[in-house]
Amino acid sequence: MDSSNNLIDIDLSEAETAALIRGRKLGFLIAASTLPDEVKDELAALVGEMTEERQEKLLDIFEAKYLDEQTEGIEKKLKDEIEALVKKYQAEDVVRAKNLAAAIDKI
Repeated sequence: MDSSNNLIDIDLSEAETAALIRGRKLGFLIAASTLPDEVKDELAALVGEMTEERQEKLLDIFEAKYLDEQTEGIEKKLKDEIEALVKKYQAEDVVRAKNLAAAIDKI
């Protein structure tokens, strides 16, 4: 069997590997985006014609948007949990202050 047909044996340069990884990331992020399918198709067609620099900028934009969307619920959940803890400790502080005042009054 000819090993040149085996994808595992392909020796890619660093630039080719970086381009391949960038292309896969862009493909995933474009597909995962909330953009209309027509826009996704147009972007996918244009990526191959873009310079490496423009591809990197587009990748940065899509990565930031993707991360914002993925962490949106987490941020709200954490904010709610922190607010609940603050209220709890404020209520406990009021009780402690009253207990302290009562103990001082006994002295």
